[in-house]
Amino acid sequence: MNRLMLQLNFLNIIIIMTGGFLTPLWGNFVKQIGGDVRTAGIAICIFSIIIGICTILAARIENKYRIEKSALIFSAIIIALAYSGYLLVKTPFELYSVQLFLGIGCAIQTPALYKLYQDSMPAEKSTLGWGIWNGFFNIALGVAALCSSYIAHHLGLRGVFLVMLALACFSLFTSIWVVSRLQRDDCLNNGITTR
Repeated sequence: MNRLMLQLNFLNIIIIMTGGFLTPLWGNFVKQIGGDVRTAGIAICIFSIIIGICTILAARIENKYRIEKSALIFSAIIIALAYSGYLLVKTPFELYSVQLFLGIGCAIQTPALYKLYQDSMPAEKSTLGWGIWNGFFNIALGVAALCSSYIAHHLGLRGVFLVMLALACFSLFTSIWVVSRLQRDDCLNNGITTR
């Protein structure tokens, strides 16, 4: 695995862990804001449908204009803002709004991240590369669920949301760092000196 693949895997682990923090606490959170099982279902439906539709649109735009690097940073900003929204949610409608916003951010991020990862791996090792990616994806979900349950036990849901926001901000800074490395490598590969 090359350096860029490692960096992108690290970024993906942070992204997945951030989202995975809410998984074991979803039911309690929805009840806390006055919702029920239908509220939880509607919120997940909104997120899933928005991410599904917008991923197709984002992929088309990112492919047409070759803006994967910019899309990665822009999406990380949207996602960090969306996670900060969980701190403010008091009603089911506010939850739906956060889910919508988060879905848009994730939809922009997914094709950009996948494209950059695919481009970073040698063709003869793509099966291994995607195996590593998906393996760490599931490990990150498991670790996040365990961590968030302990954080919630000791610090409550607000503590979990603050950790999620911190991880989202770390993801943003990591995205900026990875993109700057990619741009530097592009300049070096094209014979342009950087200062």
